[in-house]
Amino acid sequence: MEIITSTEAVAVELDKNNRIFESEKLRQQVASTLQKFIHKKIPSNLTRNQRQALKELKDNQDTMIFQFDKGSGFAILSKDDAMHKIKEQLGEAKVSNNDPTKTLTKKFQSVLSAMRKQDKLSNSQFYEMYPSDAVAPRMYGMLKAHKPQKNYPMRLVVSTIGSPMYGVSKYLVGLIQPVLDKNETRLKNSSTFVEKAKNWSIAHDETQVSFDVIALYPSVPIKKAIDVIMNIIQNDWESVQQKTKLTVTDIKKLLDLCLHTCYFMWENECYTIEDSGPIGLSLMVVIAEGYLQFIEHAAMTNAINNRCAPKSFYRYVDDSHARFDKVEYVDRFLVELNSQDPKIQYTVEREERGQLAFLDVSITNNKKGSYDFNIFRKDAITNVQIKPNSSINPTTISGVFKGFLVRATRICSTQFLQDELNFLINVFVENGHDRCKLQKIADDHLKASSSCRQNEQLKNSVKIPWIPKISPKLRKIYRSNGINVVFTSTPSLSEILCNHKCPMPANSRPGVYKIDCKCGGAAYVGETKKQVSTRVIEHERDVFHGRWEKSGLTEHSKDCIQAFDFASARTLATESNYRRRKIREALEIRRNETAPRMTLATNKDRGNVLKSETWNFLLPMIGNN
Repeated sequence: MEIITSTEAVAVELDKNNRIFESEKLRQQVASTLQKFIHKKIPSNLTRNQRQALKELKDNQDTMIFQFDKGSGFAILSKDDAMHKIKEQLGEAKVSNNDPTKTLTKKFQSVLSAMRKQDKLSNSQFYEMYPSDAVAPRMYGMLKAHKPQKNYPMRLVVSTIGSPMYGVSKYLVGLIQPVLDKNETRLKNSSTFVEKAKNWSIAHDETQVSFDVIALYPSVPIKKAIDVIMNIIQNDWESVQQKTKLTVTDIKKLLDLCLHTCYFMWENECYTIEDSGPIGLSLMVVIAEGYLQFIEHAAMTNAINNRCAPKSFYRYVDDSHARFDKVEYVDRFLVELNSQDPKIQYTVEREERGQLAFLDVSITNNKKGSYDFNIFRKDAITNVQIKPNSSINPTTISGVFKGFLVRATRICSTQFLQDELNFLINVFVENGHDRCKLQKIADDHLKASSSCRQNEQLKNSVKIPWIPKISPKLRKIYRSNGINVVFTSTPSLSEILCNHKCPMPANSRPGVYKIDCKCGGAAYVGETKKQVSTRVIEHERDVFHGRWEKSGLTEHSKDCIQAFDFASARTLATESNYRRRKIREALEIRRNETAPRMTLATNKDRGNVLKSETWNFLLPMIGNN
């Protein structure tokens, strides 16, 4: 159904551009290909023993599996040990008797609706920001396997997807981030640092250090940080104004609303942290960046006046690299940094024998007037990579390998490059890949690294799951119709094993749902931007109060002696995009035969967004989920 939905979404776009023949041709080609495979069993890339091992790990109630904070590894902990590590990190978080999600959602709805009425938000902006039926942020842990000296502590991560502030946060980031990017000390990644550092003239006796902010996001003083951000915006208001109709006051109101409370759910309890911004919210990254720019500017000004300023200073998030003419300047500059705000405190790591690790780069003063660069890896590295028999698009596997090659050529100095390439080839060989193929990819990459090659850019694109044998055939069909293909993979080990990550109740996402009637002869299919569970409750209330005109479900309830089984309602597809949701609803109505004049008819129409009849013969073969 996912393939059909994605195909129909592209076909509808072709229809809108009056390319009717092409859209119908695409539907027929995809439907014909799917028909050939629909009754064939999809091969598994796991052996029977592997499936059994995964089942035993998932079913073990005494242990929990956590992904490494950095790297691709996992750790199995006893449940008691895991709970203890998480509670250690909760710190000042307090259990609250009240979940503020509903109250916060109503505030966002009210403010956004008012801005829309004032023509400050377009319809598309409004719908992307508007929280119809939000869920609380959810917390989970990741293990810091690279810190054995601290007994492998947990890093607490909070998912804010679907929370009241999620849509507004995303919009504000788009407004503020470009302004912050103009700061000269900000690094986009380690490659940009190496590009800058290659041009430096390094003195024989100068010293390099890295500064790190202690617990950055929980430490940012929200009120001060918002004032700083507003000053930055006002100083560059001309560029901001080109992207929005909101006023400075409007932006301030939305910032206050997004950041005024920090709370999350864990183990079915609501935790709050006072005087802290929402953990895990993308907007907090922007707020922290702006506040650090403010602190560092003040510290740098004082350091210049006190003659202890660094020769260069660049930062990526909370990690900074700095060079000093004299060793004693380091401590003096550290004092300047830490004196700006008692909540934002820096630590320093000094070079040893001219060598320093910064981000994923090992930097060495070669005493010849420049730096040498190599890849730096933490001790927690596992060297585990995608296996050749993984149920994933083969080009994705080669793409991952090429990604490592690109990083190596951008970071490594000439004398280290070949050793790094050999290391990467050996790692992938250890994971079951063919050495000759890997060597050819590496050789081709080196030959092409001096020239920039761009792939053909196709206007339309479709995202479908990777299924062996089927997906390669579908790719040819899509590309012959001028459509680019992006493949999604099957669930990863992290998704399978780390089931404690952001647990969500059933029907707690927007999407397409189905409710069966206890009479056995009817069912209702619907779609909603709200949580499916919320929409089901609304149906139940409409029936209870006799609001028969509300939907096909209530109309059926009026005449049927049985009742709908609301408790057994199920989500057929999770989907936040409105257009895809309506397409999927129409397909599910036809597949479940709930349209007018069909066997289980309760829906008022057949899904009017779906005009084509091409999929009709295929849908009954898929069966019900």
